[in-house]
Amino acid sequence: MYPFGEGQGWGHWSLMDWNHWTVTQTRLRDEPGGALLCEMPFGSRIYATGQTTQIIYSGQTTSWAQVIYQTSIRTYTGWCYAPFIEPLDLHDERPIVPIPHQTENPQDAAQYMIWLNQIQYNLCGELCVCYIAEAPLDHMLTEWQAKAPTVWNSVFYGGRARTTGLPDLTSMLTIYGYPAPVRLDAGLLDPILGRPLVTPARMERMLVTHQAIVGVKIETTFGRLKPSGVGHWVVLENVYPHGVNGGVVQIYNPFTNHMEGYSWAEFTASMGAPLGLWVARKP
Repeated sequence: MYPFGEGQGWGHWSLMDWNHWTVTQTRLRDEPGGALLCEMPFGSRIYATGQTTQIIYSGQTTSWAQVIYQTSIRTYTGWCYAPFIEPLDLHDERPIVPIPHQTENPQDAAQYMIWLNQIQYNLCGELCVCYIAEAPLDHMLTEWQAKAPTVWNSVFYGGRARTTGLPDLTSMLTIYGYPAPVRLDAGLLDPILGRPLVTPARMERMLVTHQAIVGVKIETTFGRLKPSGVGHWVVLENVYPHGVNGGVVQIYNPFTNHMEGYSWAEFTASMGAPLGLWVARKP
């Protein structure tokens, strides 16, 4: 029934094993139409075992599916109303950056990692550098600690990573031989206006020779870009201009550890005033 053998623990699951998601707040019950086990929030990753049945519920014939739902503290097996779950499209779920020792909870962000014997949450800056340098996260952290111990110790003071700023990103890039990056706003500065001029075509031209680590804001359930929310680093990989001040962008998002697409309007609303670094592409 399950995608692991007898005797294996939940740590043997991978992100690919969670094959369905909840399309609304969904009640998990001990049997079809039975007692409540827990509530599964919208967007929860679950494993559908393939067992289904039909019962009369509230006077109607209804379909129910057996599923497994995992939180950070408990794993549940139960039944839910089948129309409230849908298959996950997993074709783009292959991780971009190798992240060892991820947390076991499938509801966690992909960027959460167990390191220094505790969960590290604030690794978006480190993962952006790993994406650019094509390096596994554990390798980058080990190299950074060895080659820039003062900066590393300030970020991981007390054993838990704090959020990273532009000097920290520059320090990480240096260990992989990148030249001093250019501030994002400086690379877009117009000498007549005396301020950054942010347009799709200007960004597109810069991306021919550079990648950009960009500060944005996200919501914390799915890590999607929003006009307000938690500060977060992403890598801007491509801009495709279209029409007047429009188009689409492609970013690497550490929260999900894969590529994502947004409209130009969504991206710039989340970015606000440009903050970040232009990193020269290696030949």
